[in-house]
Amino acid sequence: MISTRKQNTDSNQELDEKLAKIFEGAYQAPDNPWFVRKVMNRLPERKPRQYVWIEYVVYLIALVAVGVAWWFYADKVMESGVITVYDMLIFATLTLLSILVPASFVEPLVKRWL
Repeated sequence: MISTRKQNTDSNQELDEKLAKIFEGAYQAPDNPWFVRKVMNRLPERKPRQYVWIEYVVYLIALVAVGVAWWFYADKVMESGVITVYDMLIFATLTLLSILVPASFVEPLVKRWL
């Protein structure tokens, strides 16, 4: 087993040396702070996203659905006057959804901003 590892590391070392010789004369990026900007300026422009409004409509529907669910289950608990384990699970799920839906809406906006 040890001899196999030794052979693998030797062959990897040989491969590394061969690759280093091949890339020895390759063009290196200049140490220029404007290099990245010049490259980015030569890239094609991003296509504007189509159908963005569908995304916003879906987020709005999800927010309304979560709000209606909160209202429905809160009204149910107030009417019965008793909180069951099932109600606690529903409220925990609604709390999670209340966090995840707005976060999923904001996350792509933050990525674009950064």
